[in-house]
Amino acid sequence: MEKDGKHRDLREENPVGYEIRTINNMIGIHVDRYMKNINQDLTRTQTWVIGFLYGRQELDTYQRDIEEAFDISRATATNMLQLMEKKGLIVRRAVEHDGRLKKISLTDKSIEIQRYALKNISMTEALLVKGMSEEEIAILRRLLARVHKNLLEKIHEEQ
Repeated sequence: MEKDGKHRDLREENPVGYEIRTINNMIGIHVDRYMKNINQDLTRTQTWVIGFLYGRQELDTYQRDIEEAFDISRATATNMLQLMEKKGLIVRRAVEHDGRLKKISLTDKSIEIQRYALKNISMTEALLVKGMSEEEIAILRRLLARVHKNLLEKIHEEQ
């Protein structure tokens, strides 16, 4: 507490990276708590795959698309998709033009999970910018984009 009786927000003095990581962790906790309400015992990667497939419902999607999108090995993708199929989240069907390929589709169960997740995303987004003006939100987006660009440039430079 300061001499004037007010609490001092020490977070203003913390490094930017620390604050971003802390916020990321807090968002994860919030999202995980909300998603537990659907009680499906899903991993984050499984929820991401459901979201990926949901956004591609009009396209034919195969295992290799998931491997590339999530930068995972064939074995990892196979194991994950087999488990998702066992849980009734996806269906894999052979395609006529190539018996080796299996088109991956969402089940009604996973579509409902994704709709629930989208509501969560919307609520979380509103929470993150609560009390901010449109101008402040625009500034925040520009600053975050700059942080992202800075990190991306450094990562590419180091490769």
